[in-house]
Amino acid sequence: MAHLTKDGKAYRFTGTLTEHAERAMDREALGKLKPEDMENLASDSRGPERTEWSMTGSLQEALDLARNGWAEGAKRLSDLRDGLMDRVGQVMPEEVYMRDVSGFEVDVSAYLAGEPEHMITTASVPGRERQIHVMLNVGTSAHRSPESMMMRGLMAAGVVDALESMGHRVTLDVATFLYGNNDATLTHIVNIKRAEDPLDLERTVFACAHPSMLRRLTFGVMESMDKTRRKWFRVSMSSGYGSPSDQPEYFLSPDEMPDLYIGNASKAETLEEVADEVVRYLRESGVVEAD
Repeated sequence: MAHLTKDGKAYRFTGTLTEHAERAMDREALGKLKPEDMENLASDSRGPERTEWSMTGSLQEALDLARNGWAEGAKRLSDLRDGLMDRVGQVMPEEVYMRDVSGFEVDVSAYLAGEPEHMITTASVPGRERQIHVMLNVGTSAHRSPESMMMRGLMAAGVVDALESMGHRVTLDVATFLYGNNDATLTHIVNIKRAEDPLDLERTVFACAHPSMLRRLTFGVMESMDKTRRKWFRVSMSSGYGSPSDQPEYFLSPDEMPDLYIGNASKAETLEEVADEVVRYLRESGVVEAD
């Protein structure tokens, strides 16, 4: 269930991708907007003026992508995948073999020696089958290009895809952290995948890499805030939607901090740079050895 809560000047949204999208569609979700509050309501999320900036023609189009996934983006990741996995494969742990009471091949010498552990099996590589909480911060400057946002998101989705391919179970959250006026803060956390869920690549790529995840859906949620809080975060086309932060420790409790945080630092523009970034984050997560 989605939660949109207020604690003084700290504003927080938590929910699933579907709940996030549906709340963005409902200006009166909080049930507190008065007719006068609707005047001069920012329309970045709803108008057709920002098609190139958000890569969608309407909020409804963004909602459809959130529900059904972004096939074009997933194809782009798939096109990158061969080269990406070649690079990632160079640093993945090799299989380690050991003797056990069961396995796929007999160790003849151990069998003839009467040892009970005479079968060869694959050993558990340290760090395998971990549950890893990954958080991607999609909050960014209005001046960042859609292509740059997409490449960073493809890199993040590539990290999740690689971790799952290595046998780990990933919980993925997409977050936005914003500062407003008068010490106001907004923490926006959308759960895309739980550890036990299968990886839905098309919806994952949308949430990580499509600019309208932020520029239509998150902005739509912000537009549904009451007039006072909209002013705190300067919710309007002329003033922006708050100031993005890349410091999650100021917005999250220690228990909420992820195992792997992917922030705004990535500026990867080519396949080689994306692959290098994926490997860097895999090393940071501890699933492959550092240089």
